[in-house]
Amino acid sequence: MDGPGTPKHAFVRMDDEAVANLPPSAALRPREASRRSSVRSSAEIIAATEEMRQRIESRKQRRSKPKPAAETAGAAEASEDAKRELVMTEHKMGITELAAELLTDVVHGMNADNIDMRRETEGLNQLTPPKKVPEWLKYWRELTGFFCLLLWAGSLMCFVSYAIQYSVDNLYLGIILALVVLITGSFSYVQNYNSSNLMESFKNMMPTMITVIREGKSQKIDASLLVRGDLVVLKGGDKVPADIRIIECSDDLTVDNSSLTGEPEPLKRIPECTDENPLETKNLCFFGTFVPQGSGKGIVVNIGDKTVMGRIARLATSTVVDQTPIAKEIDHFVHVIALVATIIGLFFFIVGFLIGTDFVSNLVFMIGVIVANVPEGLLATVTVCLSLAAKRMAGKNMLVKNLQGVETLGSTTCICSDKTGTLTQNVMTVANVVYDNKIWDAECSITPVGNYSMQDVSFQHLQRCATLCNNAVFDEESKYEKIVRGSGDTLTITRGAPLPVKTEDGKMNWETIGDASESAMIKFCQDKKDVVEYRNENAKIKEIPFNSKNKFQVSIHKQNNDDSVPMLLVMKGAPERIISRCHTILLNGEEVELTADKLAEIEKLQLELSKRGMRVLGFAEKVLDPTKYPSDYKFNTDIPNFPLGEKDVDFSAVPKPHPNVQEGLCFIGLMALIDPPRAEVPGAVEKCKTAGIRVIMVTGDHPVTAKAIAHKVGILWGPTKEDIEEGNASRGLVRGSAGWEDPETAPAIVVPGWDISVDTPVEEWDRILDHSQIVFARTSPQQKLIIVENCQRRNEIVAVTGDGVNDSPALKKANIGVAMGIMGSEVSKEAADMILLDDNFASIVSGVEEGRIIFDNLKKSIAYALAANIPELIPFLLNIVIRIPLPLTTVLMLAICLGTDMVPAISMAYESAESDIMARAPRNAAVDRLVTKKLISFSYLQIGIIEAAAGMFTYFVVMNDFGYPPRVLPGLGMGTSFGRQVMWCKTTGGEFCTPGGRHKNDAGVWTSLGASETPVCEKDYNATIPAGGSIYDARIFWAPNHDGKVKDCQYALANFKGSNHKPEGYERLNIATYKGYTADQEVPTLQSMQAAWLAGYRPYFPMRARRSHFFNKNWMHWDVSDSDAEGWSRTCS
Repeated sequence: MDGPGTPKHAFVRMDDEAVANLPPSAALRPREASRRSSVRSSAEIIAATEEMRQRIESRKQRRSKPKPAAETAGAAEASEDAKRELVMTEHKMGITELAAELLTDVVHGMNADNIDMRRETEGLNQLTPPKKVPEWLKYWRELTGFFCLLLWAGSLMCFVSYAIQYSVDNLYLGIILALVVLITGSFSYVQNYNSSNLMESFKNMMPTMITVIREGKSQKIDASLLVRGDLVVLKGGDKVPADIRIIECSDDLTVDNSSLTGEPEPLKRIPECTDENPLETKNLCFFGTFVPQGSGKGIVVNIGDKTVMGRIARLATSTVVDQTPIAKEIDHFVHVIALVATIIGLFFFIVGFLIGTDFVSNLVFMIGVIVANVPEGLLATVTVCLSLAAKRMAGKNMLVKNLQGVETLGSTTCICSDKTGTLTQNVMTVANVVYDNKIWDAECSITPVGNYSMQDVSFQHLQRCATLCNNAVFDEESKYEKIVRGSGDTLTITRGAPLPVKTEDGKMNWETIGDASESAMIKFCQDKKDVVEYRNENAKIKEIPFNSKNKFQVSIHKQNNDDSVPMLLVMKGAPERIISRCHTILLNGEEVELTADKLAEIEKLQLELSKRGMRVLGFAEKVLDPTKYPSDYKFNTDIPNFPLGEKDVDFSAVPKPHPNVQEGLCFIGLMALIDPPRAEVPGAVEKCKTAGIRVIMVTGDHPVTAKAIAHKVGILWGPTKEDIEEGNASRGLVRGSAGWEDPETAPAIVVPGWDISVDTPVEEWDRILDHSQIVFARTSPQQKLIIVENCQRRNEIVAVTGDGVNDSPALKKANIGVAMGIMGSEVSKEAADMILLDDNFASIVSGVEEGRIIFDNLKKSIAYALAANIPELIPFLLNIVIRIPLPLTTVLMLAICLGTDMVPAISMAYESAESDIMARAPRNAAVDRLVTKKLISFSYLQIGIIEAAAGMFTYFVVMNDFGYPPRVLPGLGMGTSFGRQVMWCKTTGGEFCTPGGRHKNDAGVWTSLGASETPVCEKDYNATIPAGGSIYDARIFWAPNHDGKVKDCQYALANFKGSNHKPEGYERLNIATYKGYTADQEVPTLQSMQAAWLAGYRPYFPMRARRSHFFNKNWMHWDVSDSDAEGWSRTCS
């Protein structure tokens, strides 16, 4: 995140200086056009700040009073308070005043009584963790979602069915359904557990021990024991333990705010207040930041939840995260399918009841219908598909933390993107040079080929000044390849071959050390003339470094290290400061007088570059007169005694200025620097436009800079209201004039952060967000969160990028939060759903395309899975209506859902993108659902019917091939008899054969019915039964040959348990021994078999089944009373 006013390579600060020092018409226009109140006096600002502080204190007092539902209301109010801009006055107070207010001493620190009082009233220096949900409850919630409840209900019904019918299939089905719930629930729990450690990442920012001064003694204490008013000692390597006001420090004290803001550059700290905004002033250090160098002392002004980091942590952990779009779609789909399955199941249960089906069979049938309609493998399919998409996205520099975020990114309608490092390269670059009063292009991503000439004398002077008046250097280690040898403790890194300055594609190989702007200059100058060599040839004698008061840097050099050559003075700084010190200008290599006309030309060129959002620096030089400044001249920088072009010098001042400072300089030219857009970003933004996605820039940079970059990358392409007003004014047009444009119709808007807050009315937000092209500039983290919330209020699916801790609330609130992998803090990465490994906006657009692909492919997978419901349902329908035997059992259907159906469904995830994938508008979540009426009708009424017809055709063909022609199947599916009870059929023609079979006579002796390989076939069934054999125990196969037909088939009536459950004294041929047992495992009665025999029916075992490769002939050699007997269709009689 581009923190407000936080320099990124010193860019933001210098931009403000450059803009502030433009001609009045340019410098003030953006602020005046956006907010006239920005020109209020300091007194007014202080008064307003104090009023706001008092309101907050009043609100705290009200919140401390008991009231109904205090906890809920307090949490909501705390969240709203955290969204407001940070209000502090401690940085503006005098040190003595601050110490008095906090009851401390700037030398001796706090006394024990005050420490105890503070700790009792304000507590420990800790972040308050949010209320934790017990882990068991989290796990329970994962197991009791709607889809899981549906499967639990199915599992329970299976167990109930098993308890009634003792069908092992129902037992297996119940167990498998329960396992599906446990596995998917456990997977979801693990995913959520891994992504819920946000508060832990905040806690890791707290140092363990810190040095304080209490009662005049220096001591180390646990950081959690700090109280407001403590005097803390900071040194290089420390983490800042609280919000601290610096009261004294070394000249080199810096803090690294990257953990807070994502900005990489260390920032200097001094005791003086430099800005009204506490986040921009240089006399505050914030909890969780790092001190890379220097030392200092400060007073603790905020601890724990009251720190800046604490406010952000509270806001991040209290932010309510909305359900992802894909989760909503899956819930919607499950509700629809569950309702359909339940209605169909109940319908057929009622139909079965009406036509007389017994309760148990009816219950099993209803379970089968529900199982056939519920896609049990849906969650597994979706998870695997999303995982595959996440793997592909990782190859495109998008690391996915939340799998459902893959699809969410594809549903995005609005991307709120950071500027620095995401849209831009995060590397300051020289974009233009100005000499001879002309603007020339330099080599950068905006203008890959420069049009200046290195032969121009004026350019050579500009290059010389930029090289010498510059303290940045190249890192020596970066100039060589690194050779790594060994590992662990023996690891060594040595220099290899020298590297060229730039790669083949123009990127710098060498890294720099120093100010970002100065680094940009030496990168620009290096390939013209070696910087180190040039500096060595022109040794530096004296220097006045850049400071915020003078806004210039000046150095004096010995040209060619030759005392006989006049010394050279070079200066760079803010253009208006440099120009005002010049009497002449270098044009075409010649020094001429700087007239008013030439000055106006320079100011015009400077204004043009500033409007492009560039940081402009001016350069001047002076060849010192050797008669006045001989080689042994003693230059003084405390009271300068050399040319500086000073005007209106007050010689009565003390100390008295030296007259030499009035000597004028020669203006050479300008350099315009910018953090240029990434080369691939404009194309990516254009791709977003084509895809109907609005890209909103949200940055901490100045509105002028933000607007310029937005135009370059294509986020803005139309005029703003201010542009139209300026155009009308420049042409002298007023309302009603021909050609006058209405400013209110402007498609673009640039909104500075000072124009928006948590109190901004909804109507104003709607006015802003109705624009098609939007840039938010000078925004704070709280404002970024408010922007996201208002976009979501308008039903936008919002993606947000961020890199600092202060971005974590917005990252968490967004539908899809994207953290920066290179520049991002650990907290921002923890709060985000995805991590951008290369910090490149173009990678986000690739992720959007991948998200759209996965949504399309999920629809295909679900269409495929739903189409299988009809061929699974039709057999049950035919079974209950015309009583054909069931081709599928419930366990087999579950095997299809979780096995054979899943693999083809998952393969859909590998489908490539449709040609118009990025030409469509983002899907409307209210209309373009994952499962639509069109998809259901296509799956059920087209593909499903085709699959069902193919499946039933195959079923009838196979059954016919195995000896069961289609005409005899109706009626055979009654109950569970088919395949478990001997079928009796009436046949004509054909033969009865006895290959490999045996029979048992009344004495229980087994007798062969023919050789296993040589069939014994007779036209009459009786002829195949040896003397003394029983027709009820023989296994005689019927072969139709050429003339045989099966006319009708029935089952003998059954009402007893099997012989393994027979009562003592039971004899099958003695009816008197039957007693009153009812069917548990159905057994044909003797009377029913006798009646079937007299009616011309015979036990039916088709010869085709006997000849099948799947037939197990062991079936014919098992005792039929054995419950474990093998076979394709055994009898239990």
